[in-house]
Amino acid sequence: KSKGDISKFEEKMEELSNFRSIQVAIEKFARIANYLQLIDFLDNLQKEYKRYHGIFTDALKVVKENVDDPEALEDRIKQKKKEIDEVYNKIHSGIMEIFQKYTDNITGEGVIIAEANKKRTAYEKKLDNFRKLQDSEIDETTFSSMKKVTLDAIDDTKDFRRQIADQIIAECNEKLIQYTDDPSKIPAEAYAPNFTETDFDKIDAEAKEKTSGYDNVETGLTFKKVESVPYHHMREHVKRVADSIHDRLNNDIIPIMVNNVVDYVTKCCQTYTTKLTEHKQELEAEYNKLLEDKESNEKQIENVHDLEKKVEIVGGGMARISEVEGELKNYVGE
Repeated sequence: KSKGDISKFEEKMEELSNFRSIQVAIEKFARIANYLQLIDFLDNLQKEYKRYHGIFTDALKVVKENVDDPEALEDRIKQKKKEIDEVYNKIHSGIMEIFQKYTDNITGEGVIIAEANKKRTAYEKKLDNFRKLQDSEIDETTFSSMKKVTLDAIDDTKDFRRQIADQIIAECNEKLIQYTDDPSKIPAEAYAPNFTETDFDKIDAEAKEKTSGYDNVETGLTFKKVESVPYHHMREHVKRVADSIHDRLNNDIIPIMVNNVVDYVTKCCQTYTTKLTEHKQELEAEYNKLLEDKESNEKQIENVHDLEKKVEIVGGGMARISEVEGELKNYVGE
């Protein structure tokens, strides 16, 4: 055949397979995935802008109100530093309370163990459905479906631990907002830790160092038994596999899942506290600078201008990010 015939053949095959439209869809998905990553980056950047806006705005208010009175300025800064300590101590205790609520396994009332038990019950229900199958309902897909139950239980831990971590961070932020819910106080944004995907990747890597067993769980005795059971005892075959999965769920998969999630959220709470401490120190440094310059009216005026410029720059940055995010979200939504 000539090259022309081959080209026509390829064109016809592409037409029949709808390959071009699939390729276009994949390329669009890839572009959108990149834009979603960019939006996520801009969201994190916006949070940082808001944090600095909170720091600079409050410091500017303090120095402007007391620019001509060094003693009053010193008293006001001392009040602010006391406020910073109080908020920090309260949210630090609040983090411990939230962590205890999620990880309390002594009474069996911890959120993690309770949610894990719900998952266990859901898996057990699926196993019971397999046990109830009649011989005529069992085919070659039955055992692959049962295997999927086991693998789903193992894979589920990744989504489960991130879901729990997100809940804990949200609750910590809610407490922080409660402690700063006063116009005269430094806004919550000035303290709030900002978690990025890099943070979660690091938490994941460090949590994995304390956990093991998942590599072995996927290939155990459960499905090796499948091959050795005679074909004509199908219901017994299914029951034995279901019982084996049941034992593995209760003795291996669920306990490892719980330990894995507890380790993950432990590291998550530690990261929250570390970031909170860093932000506290940054806040204190801003007020310490004002305190050092309190005797010099010239330096105080200079501080006012400097903070006003910072507030303006941060505000402009926030506005630009919001504009770009809006354009990107419109594009992704198309």
